[in-house]
Amino acid sequence: TRADHFGAYGNEHVRTPYFDEFSSEGVLFERAIAQIPVTGPSHATILSGLGPWTHGGLLNGVPVADDIPLLSETLRENGYQTGAFTSAYVLDRSVRLERGFQVYDDDFGLLKGWARTLPGRLLAGLDRHLDPTHVLERKGERTVDEALEWLKGAEENTYLPFFAWVHLFDPHGPYEPPAPWDTRYYEGDPRDPAHHSMDQVEGVAAYLEPSLEGITDVQWVLDQYAGEISYTDDQIGRLLDWLDEAGIAENTLVIIVGDHGESLGEHNSWFNHGDDLFEPSLHVPLAMRLPETIPAGAVISEPVELTDLVPTLHEILDIQPP
Repeated sequence: TRADHFGAYGNEHVRTPYFDEFSSEGVLFERAIAQIPVTGPSHATILSGLGPWTHGGLLNGVPVADDIPLLSETLRENGYQTGAFTSAYVLDRSVRLERGFQVYDDDFGLLKGWARTLPGRLLAGLDRHLDPTHVLERKGERTVDEALEWLKGAEENTYLPFFAWVHLFDPHGPYEPPAPWDTRYYEGDPRDPAHHSMDQVEGVAAYLEPSLEGITDVQWVLDQYAGEISYTDDQIGRLLDWLDEAGIAENTLVIIVGDHGESLGEHNSWFNHGDDLFEPSLHVPLAMRLPETIPAGAVISEPVELTDLVPTLHEILDIQPP
């Protein structure tokens, strides 16, 4: 998720009303930088406060060592209810980020619970072996459904605070936003042979190739990505609306952050991430809100890093860090 695709960062084209309003109610970090443009290692940084040079992860699928303390473990030890809800198999429990979470929902199958059975695991392994470029994910709507179900239960235990991690994967390729976002930003025929802008595109990731077959207009691809951003913003809005409805928004610390960006043609890197350290892959959205603690409308222009999140949270929550 690129920071420059949100209204709060100056984009007047892409619709992101929830993030924009949220950032005005708290603090917006203009220059938040990810340490690595790879999903698994970057989330290890977000949850540990350690860079890849310390936690050791450079690739997806590499488990986080058990001696690396995670924010979820610290909060659980301090009496928090903990739940995680992920949207892509690169963050399934095999990467060992489930430590400290009472609930770690990484069920991406169409039939709930099937993925955790032995046949389900064997079939998923076979699928990945036969089609290693397939991106196994679930739409943000399903992930938020599961998160809200858990949050409503956690809210009933009003004597216990909760920590929820809700991971949304939709802006990752292939860019396939649901209606109405699939047609929100583009008009015309993306397969019109009169277009030639796709002629310049090269080095596309294998998992994107099927979705781009026959496309002749680069703008269509860019607008599909924009549609994914707006769809994700809607799902964020569902979580924020629930906090308001539950009456707990005033005393809930909320952080919205991207784990890495996406190259959309800059430096001749097309619709991808992970192979470079240029700004499009590393500049991420970051905003935090906690009424009466974080001043509304604050904007931080100095560079910050994802390694700063964990120590900042321990300070705000007045919890001794590992």
